[in-house]
Amino acid sequence: MKNIICLIGQLGNGGSERQLSLFLKHLDRTKYNPAVVVTSNSVGRWEDYIKNELSIPVIALGGSSALIKTLKYRLFLMKFRPEAVICWSFFANPLCKASWGTNFVGALRNSLPAAMEELGPLRLKLALSPKNFIVNSSMLRGQLIDEGIADEKVHLIWNIFERTADFADPVKRENIKRELRKKYNVPEDAVVVGWAGRDNPVKGLSFFMEAFEKTIDKVPGIHAFLGGSGSLAVKDEIKRKGLEKYFTVAGDIKDIRFTLPLADIFFLSSTSEGMPNILIEAIDAGCGVLATDVGGVRNILEMLDEDELSKVVLENRDPDNASQKLTALCLDKTMRNGISTKAARALELMEPRKVMSMFMKLIEK
Repeated sequence: MKNIICLIGQLGNGGSERQLSLFLKHLDRTKYNPAVVVTSNSVGRWEDYIKNELSIPVIALGGSSALIKTLKYRLFLMKFRPEAVICWSFFANPLCKASWGTNFVGALRNSLPAAMEELGPLRLKLALSPKNFIVNSSMLRGQLIDEGIADEKVHLIWNIFERTADFADPVKRENIKRELRKKYNVPEDAVVVGWAGRDNPVKGLSFFMEAFEKTIDKVPGIHAFLGGSGSLAVKDEIKRKGLEKYFTVAGDIKDIRFTLPLADIFFLSSTSEGMPNILIEAIDAGCGVLATDVGGVRNILEMLDEDELSKVVLENRDPDNASQKLTALCLDKTMRNGISTKAARALELMEPRKVMSMFMKLIEK
């Protein structure tokens, strides 16, 4: 049996943590013995799942200095003797220099320019030093190559995604939509535009709000459903503008993917993303989509032709343009459903068995 380390900056509630948990869930434990090393003290919902449900040890290096963290990591590495270290965070890549003697695979799962703003010159140089990288979108792959990383060292591996069986059945999905709308007091006959995200400017909620407000008078019965901790940030603004009847602000929802069938359209308004899991989940839930042109959006929508992409991808952050496209999607149910059905074909590429086989090739390399 081969020991492997999964290295990550934190175990919070983000997409990288979810992907790590799915990787560990589908890892062949008859061949591999994994351990998770967290470079900070920041642990959250995924720690309990990984430790208690998957029975995988989690080692936190703590909030000490970079030198102390590196020494702790090196000591654990010498004791555990892994065949490979798979990194899940660009900010943890510098530990490759303390991983000599192992197959260290670095990561870039979010925008490189955004990461470069946070790192000093030395840490950036170290973060770009692994011999191999995993990225989850073509855009991120291009960013590394533009920084001088050799093409053959950058490996595009899709996110792992487990489809929800009930969402694949149109009758069941409609019943779920009806029950969810009743639960959240959303008008049953409304055209519902969904948004979800944490309380962070990068999720672009202000852009969503501006575009949606411009659409209200164009689409009879339009309604917005906002989920996630970020949604609470606009509750007072909605009340101040007298727009309460057009909005449902749900706040934080534990597993929001199971609430997404409530929406007819999901609007991804982010300024930056890696591979946005929420967009994948919205497509799985049968939603039409409208998305800013960030991260892996075009990978997710790669089954669409150029004309279809022009209807659902926003190449700029012009609220008038976004409102125009949102209006068209709201008023043309046949168009949005057709695009959603076609987009869903790409989810087959994220099937766990297919994605895990790509990881195994790198681990064994």
